[in-house]
Amino acid sequence: MHLCRICYRLRKAALLLTNTGKKVSAISKETGFSNTDYFCKTFKRMYSLTPTEYRNVKK
Repeated sequence: MHLCRICYRLRKAALLLTNTGKKVSAISKETGFSNTDYFCKTFKRMYSLTPTEYRNVKK
């Protein structure tokens, strides 16, 4: 169950990265991650890209 919630939050973050110009730290907090470094590491594990790389690829 915990993993599913993280995946949901990361999918929401991916949408925010592609559809907004918000900073990665703001998206991290908005999607429930209190630590931006943890968010970035977790995001990279799921998408094989950092949040910034993901945003640049999806533009």
